[in-house]
This record gives sequence, C-alpha cells and structure tokens, in this order.
Amino acid sequence: ERLLVFQDGTVLTVEGGDLPGAGGDLEFTVAPIPESLVDVSEIRDDMEFVGVARDLTAQYADATAVSLVGKPSLTLHYQEYETGGLAEEDFGLFGWIPETDRWVLKGGAGNPRGNTVTGETEPNPFSPNGDGLYDETVVTFYLGREADYVNIEFYDLEGRLARRLVFKGPTDYTGRSQHTMTWDGTDVDGNIVPYGIYVMRVEARFKTEPTFERVNKPVVVIK
Repeated sequence: ERLLVFQDGTVLTVEGGDLPGAGGDLEFTVAPIPESLVDVSEIRDDMEFVGVARDLTAQYADATAVSLVGKPSLTLHYQEYETGGLAEEDFGLFGWIPETDRWVLKGGAGNPRGNTVTGETEPNPFSPNGDGLYDETVVTFYLGREADYVNIEFYDLEGRLARRLVFKGPTDYTGRSQHTMTWDGTDVDGNIVPYGIYVMRVEARFKTEPTFERVNKPVVVIK
C-alpha cells in the first residue's frame, strides 16, 4: 500500500495493484481550486458545497495520463471555520465527470475530529449491467467509537429487503479509520435488483451509550 500525503493535507491511498506496472516514474499533482471556479449547478438542492475542491492528476514522465485501477481512496482536509455549522459527519466526496458534465457522489465518511472527509472512487448512482463501467458501488463509513457490530442493508421504496451485506457479525471497528464494503447490485438470491432508488441503512451497536445509531442514505441503481 502506498500513502501519498500532499502539503495541503490531501491524502491519496493506493494498493500496489492499483498502480500500472509499466511506464517508469509516476508524478502525482494536487492543486487547490478556488471556490469561485467550481461549478456546483449540478449538485442537488438538498446538498451544499463546503468550499473544499482539489484537482488531482497522475501522469508518467512523458506527460501521458495514468489510469489507476482498483479502489484508491482520497482524503481531503478542511478548516473548521469552513464548515459553516454543517453536520460534518454527513460530508461526502464528489468527483467531476467531464463526459456527463456533472458532479457524482463518490461516497465518503467525515471525521469531525480530524477535519477530514474520505471517500472511495466509486459512484452513486451506479449501473450493475456487466459492461465494466460503474458496476459496483462502495459503502464507506466512519465510526466515532468502538462498536460490537454493524448492519448494512439495502431496502426498496416499499420497505422490502433487497440485500444484506453485514448483519450482526462480530467486528473490530474501533473508529480510528474509515471502513468500506462493496455492493454489486445483486439481491439476496444473486440476481440484479430492478433499476430504481434504494435506501441504504447503516446501523451500529456501540459498547457505550447511546447504544444504537442508524443512518439512512439513498442509493440509485440505473441502466
């Protein structure tokens, strides 16, 4: 695993298999983007840009672009005064998709104690149609204290269980880092779920009071 730490607090984590095996030296560059230059017109009305944007590039010595594989994670650091009273635990990571000219939620988990938000480079919405593009989505979560177990379930809008990733399994979640799990869009029988909106429920049972905490988030499955 390689951990790249930039001067402004940005951290890029990649596994050895994420890096291409040929091409010589790699150069990673991160550049802060002024808030005035960020187009947030495609972000939903119930979301708010907190003013932290970075342009991250990777290239070979000959200036050709590097395409990372696997699931590298990205952590962005923000100043406390930039939050504006927003709930930091709800922060997420978005990526700009030039082909569709819009921002796409990459997931993410906020850490108010460290003033950071970390996310995987995976999408929501996603399309588990087997074409090799956005076939999976990664659930990223952060626990602020030690937990006995975590439940991660997906329900359709009628309240029917579509898929259960984890249910009351013993864990070693300590809250010191983010945790991730992958949903491939299949139901409990291994079939691709119908296209539409689903509710992801993440529930934790903690060792101290308050005992339970639950978060519900929408996940969109598209063609």
